[in-house]
Amino acid sequence: MDFKLRYFRYPYAIYKKRALLEKSQWFDKQYHKDNQLLLLKKLLSHSYAHVPYYRNMFKALGLTPADVDVPEKLSLLPLLTKDDVRNNFKELIADNAALFDPVLSRSGGTTGTALEFYIDKVTNVMEFATVWRHWNWAGYRFGDRFCDLRGRIIRGDNPIQYDWRLNALFLSSYRMTRSVIGKYAQKLRAFKPTILRGYPSAIDIFARLLREQGINDIRPRAVITSSETLLAHQRANLQEVFGCTVYDTYGLEERSVAAGQCPHGNLHFDDEYGIMRVIDNGVDVDNGNEGELVCTGLHSYAMPLINYRTNDLGTISTEKCPCGRGLSVARSVTGRVEDMIITPDGRYVAGSGLSVAFKHSMGIRLSQIVQENIDEMTIKIVRAPTYTKHDETTLLANLRDRVGNVIRINMEFVNDIPLTKAGKLKFVVSGVKPDVR
Repeated sequence: MDFKLRYFRYPYAIYKKRALLEKSQWFDKQYHKDNQLLLLKKLLSHSYAHVPYYRNMFKALGLTPADVDVPEKLSLLPLLTKDDVRNNFKELIADNAALFDPVLSRSGGTTGTALEFYIDKVTNVMEFATVWRHWNWAGYRFGDRFCDLRGRIIRGDNPIQYDWRLNALFLSSYRMTRSVIGKYAQKLRAFKPTILRGYPSAIDIFARLLREQGINDIRPRAVITSSETLLAHQRANLQEVFGCTVYDTYGLEERSVAAGQCPHGNLHFDDEYGIMRVIDNGVDVDNGNEGELVCTGLHSYAMPLINYRTNDLGTISTEKCPCGRGLSVARSVTGRVEDMIITPDGRYVAGSGLSVAFKHSMGIRLSQIVQENIDEMTIKIVRAPTYTKHDETTLLANLRDRVGNVIRINMEFVNDIPLTKAGKLKFVVSGVKPDVR
């Protein structure tokens, strides 16, 4: 989830949606159930009429959209995987997609596997408005200063960039070394951001390096984390070093779901955005039981993603949060937990920031970065039939932008990459641990 300048193409639509979300967060659960059902019926009817993939699917199952008359009956439909999207890309595009002002987008994914998809104007508006709402919960008001410590490539000698249009200070997580910490702190001290935002692993290391250098006067109003699972020890460290509350967020580049943490500490799914199911072995599980999160974005008409597998785990509670919001409460969400890459020239590079390097190499089916010593890293690649030399050269160039030119990069082509005991693919595996407490 992000504030991006291209979303400003629709300022009036964003303002209207934000005003609606400000009110609807306080509506009761029944309102959100009714609203989801209304949006789902419209989406399914559209998909049946205009999207070949879903029309063929319904016919093969002997169903029509009318058979899915409550969100729970989404279980009648098969799950949609990332491989399904890749293999049926054209069939998933609506024949009237142009009506929805779609933009082609790419994601490096949680496994370093490129994925293409279309995002509608309305979906981008919803994304902006929900991020805005999450940040409001942390005390941010639109126009306030914020600092972003994530995967931004900044050219030249200065690893710091200011964008006056967003009133934002960008600190490159790819250039984070001991030698730049003082410069980062100096800029933050002068900038005084309301929000400090970053990958959990990157901002955790940043906080540890600040403490190592005796810097204890960086005091934003809140820290917001995204793109990785926020671990308990990371939250505790950030709260101690920055002296403020940490607010976690969750979302997908595919714009099918979003969630943010309220001041009472609960993570709320944005029920106006999409429908979230929790399944275990293909069956929906009850309140409080963990399973895979499966989502249906309710505003994507150019390329609908229905029953889309997130590959993340979580639980949903039926209890109402003390904050008073009627939005669903996520008892837990477990996404990516990655190691860092540490380079010979002292960079600490978060795994989440590296997955972006893969998004233009469409011929890579699966990948994993392995670092066994500080001088080199190995990229394990499972090639798709469409793999070409261009995928490799593009990937190497993108990785160099992020890890620099000192570390050696090896390529190893494999038939498969084993999953963890939890059934997930760990994208970055490193035996080189950060030498900072």
